[in-house]
Parts: sequence; structure tokens; C-alpha cells
Amino acid sequence: MKQQIRTGLCSFGLSGKIFHVPFLQSNPGFKITKVLERTKENSKTILPEAKIAKDFKELLDDQDLDLLIVNTPNHLHYPMAKEALLSGKHVLVEKPFTVLVEEGKELITLANDKKLVLTVYQNRRLDSDFKTVKKILSENILGKVKLFESQIFRWKPDLGNKLWKINANKGAGLLYDLGSHLIDQALVLFGMPNSLFADLRKLRKGAEVDDYFELQLFYNEFKVTLKSSLLASDPGHRFIIQGDKACYTKFGNDPQEEDLMGGAIPSTKNWGMEDEFLWGIVHAEQDSFSYPSLNGSYPEFFENLYHAIVDREPLIVKPEEALDVIRIIELANISFSEKRMVEV
Repeated sequence: MKQQIRTGLCSFGLSGKIFHVPFLQSNPGFKITKVLERTKENSKTILPEAKIAKDFKELLDDQDLDLLIVNTPNHLHYPMAKEALLSGKHVLVEKPFTVLVEEGKELITLANDKKLVLTVYQNRRLDSDFKTVKKILSENILGKVKLFESQIFRWKPDLGNKLWKINANKGAGLLYDLGSHLIDQALVLFGMPNSLFADLRKLRKGAEVDDYFELQLFYNEFKVTLKSSLLASDPGHRFIIQGDKACYTKFGNDPQEEDLMGGAIPSTKNWGMEDEFLWGIVHAEQDSFSYPSLNGSYPEFFENLYHAIVDREPLIVKPEEALDVIRIIELANISFSEKRMVEV
């Protein structure tokens, strides 16, 4: 029988219920044994065998837990991950890794000293569209990349009631939220840029934190533009990549999030498969053709996490890589506040 990693979940909101529990349940290598719910017991309907903890200390003191998933509000990632590591637990932290670079450095040092696995849930590396973009670039279909645009636009004109997301707290705002994904994807493809420039805005009525950003990353021979907005009723393109041989354009989003929201089970056949009409188009000088999208594969993240803990295999998402994302966010905030280009 496959060794099971006894897992504690630090929150049972949208992140826990939709983006973690389905994958943990469908992977026989994990067993959710404890869930932190301070005032409710909503997890009972999905996880009847898991015990409900009313205080984080109950998870820290549980010597039977192997792994803690810190999927709490952003400003709690660092202190909770630190306590989890100090208690001898492996840790998976939701994105963003931390609010500050120094916090992330401390967690990495602590995990290394204790020989514990520490990773960050940069699951959008396993989006259908991003995996396809990686493949296209590896095949040199577009030639040398000159301009790379990646954006996620959403229509959320109301601020909502998640106070930790809309109040001016540490780590709040769209740059830390969706920006963590877009920046991570760019760094996976191209590494750290030479310099950057950022524009952050509060578009919605009553907004206290950024709900729009445009981040420009400058490399030796090309530029990357990352954009996101919560006041966009037209989602627009997901990717536009211009090379000296051809251009690639992609509309539509990876299907995994929508499927999870609809209750789909990750282990089902054709998981993460995108409809053919959403495939991106390669526009060459003499011809244009649709390029088949690879399947999205969020379950791969948890399978990798299992083998990293049990077999010490390399992580898909190394904490040092997640720390680079926070470094870019810190520099972006400096760029915006000082209205200037910032060297990386």
C-alpha cells in the first residue's frame, strides 16, 4: 500500500475546498486528517473523517501530521509557515509565498536546516495554455521572441466581502494575487529580467488596493508585458507572442478552475483538456494554423509534492523560484511609488 502523507489544512475557504481538497482526495498518497475551522464546520460534508481544529496550535502540536497546507490570507503565510516548519512539518504555502523577500529567505533557510520540504502553490505552471506556450517556444516555431504579452482580465466591479483582499493590508492587491501567477510564468520562461517598470491602479469605486496592474519586464532583446484587471468585462487575449518568424495568439482560459468549481473530479479521463475551438493560432507569413493545446495538469503538482516528501525527488516549484516572484513584486512597488524604471 502506498505510504500516506497525513495532511492538515489551515483553511477551508475557496482555496482549500476547490484548489486543494479535490487533488488530495484523488491522490492515494495523501490523507487529510485535520482541518482548521475556527468558527464553522463546513469541511464535515466533504471530509467527514477529518478532525476539525479550532486553533492553529492544534495542528502544530499534532505529531501525527506530516504536512501543513498554509492556504490562509497572504499576510499570514510567513508566520504560519514558520511555525509549521519549527514544529517539524513539511509545508505547502499558497501563493504569494510571502509578503517580503526577507520573510521568504528566512523560511527557506529554516526548511533547509530542518531538512523539510517547502514549496509554493504556483499551480498555473500547469495550466493548459502555459504548458502549450512552453512547448511552442521550445520548438522555436516563432523564432526569436521580441514581444511577449500575458494577461488575465476579470469582471468583478464589486469589491466583495473578503476583507483581507480589499483592505489595505500587507500583501493585499491584484499584483500579489494574480500577479504572482503571471510573474512566475514569465520567470519560468525567461528568467529574471534586467529591469522593470510597473503601473498599479485602483479602478473600482472605494478600492483601497490595486485592482489593475501593468508590469513591463525588460530583457536584452525582448520585452514582456504582464497585465491584469478586475474591471474588464471583455477578457481579451490570454497570450500574444511576437517572434521574428511568426506570432502566436491565444484566447480563453485553462478549463481546470471552472471544472473544479463545477465539482469535477481531477482523476477523470481527459482532465484539463481544452475545447478545440479555444486552441491558439500561429500566424506565419505564408500560413496560419491552430496549435493543439496540451492538457492542464494540476494533479501533477501534488504527485510531485508526494515524491518530494517520500522519495526526496526535486520539486516542480522550488521555494527559491517563488522567492524571485516576491522580489519582482517588491521592485514593482518601488517602480510605481517612485515612477521610474528599476534595475533588477
